Amino acid sequence: DVFAPPAVYDGRKNMFAPRELPLGPDGSREVRDFDVNLSDATTRGSPGENTGGRGPKVYKIRLTKVAIIDPEVLQRLGQQSHDNTVLTALTAVNVVTRTEPPMKYPFDVRSFFTDRETRDIGGGLVLWRGYFQLVRPAIGRLLANVDISTGTMYKPDPLLDLCLEFLGRPGQHNILSPRRDMPDWERIRLQRFIPGIRIM
Repeated sequence: DVFAPPAVYDGRKNMFAPRELPLGPDGSREVRDFDVNLSDATTRGSPGENTGGRGPKVYKIRLTKVAIIDPEVLQRLGQQSHDNTVLTALTAVNVVTRTEPPMKYPFDVRSFFTDRETRDIGGGLVLWRGYFQLVRPAIGRLLANVDISTGTMYKPDPLLDLCLEFLGRPGQHNILSPRRDMPDWERIRLQRFIPGIRIM
């Protein structure tokens, strides 16, 4: 297996692996193409829905070996001057450090969020504690800097209850009935509130 143990990806164009990847049959090539099959959740449809027989979309990925990173160069971080190899090694450390949390928790560009510390702010919204971590150089060592942030999440309630709480009418399920004439301004507010909600 080419990716055993797993490599990490920075989300842009760089991938880092704990060993030299065998990109060719004999491990001698420095470029290798892969076909990756991914299903698009936005076009897959609901269970049982006819999607026209479309299979998963195939993406062509090319990996090119760029360099070998020597972790010992990190020892030069405390010096006043260092070259790009040191910065590349530090970048790899940060990518490794920040790879796993987004696979387990909701995240944005900088932080990941957990429901261990939450606060209900009403209107169908809850605040979650977030964390941003970054490895920084210090004299003779590396330090993990952890910053705290806050993220706004939808309250994990049944969808109808969530909508009613947002409208300030908890428990009044009858106002969502098609037979009731909901004011246009409330309908517009609701239409702006619910896009992007994951329904399970």
